[in-house]
Amino acid sequence: MTSRILHSPDDVDALANMLRARTKWPIRVQVTESKEARTSAQNKTIHMWFGEVAKALGDCTAVEVKAQCNLAYGRPIMARDDGEWQSAFGYIFDSLNHASKLKAIRVLDLPFTRRMNVDQLCEYMDQMQRDYREMGIFLTDPELRGYEEMKR
Repeated sequence: MTSRILHSPDDVDALANMLRARTKWPIRVQVTESKEARTSAQNKTIHMWFGEVAKALGDCTAVEVKAQCNLAYGRPIMARDDGEWQSAFGYIFDSLNHASKLKAIRVLDLPFTRRMNVDQLCEYMDQMQRDYREMGIFLTDPELRGYEEMKR
């Protein structure tokens, strides 16, 4: 499934060109109003955090931490907020054991945070920061990186 966020009428031409270039038909096009997509500052911060957690734990990579966080935080948010995503993802995913879920997330690069809007990613990041703080891992303070601006 391909998803595009159009920020202005200028983006319509690029979408139309992408649709014209398709070779497989028919297709379904759905238009929905969207909250603001995640910000680049959020993206930079969360990827920095994956690296910080991996370094603190010492026995995993940032990619593995990302998969763990996507399973722990991203999946519940997406399941709650996107019924279509949940029905497709749950159908494929629910029968897997925990290790297989993590491997699938890593290997298939399943879209969790890429599909989130600002509010959803803030929720993800807030929970991530709380949980790792409880484990004694203190992530870079997002307010020092303008995190409050990202929430607006």
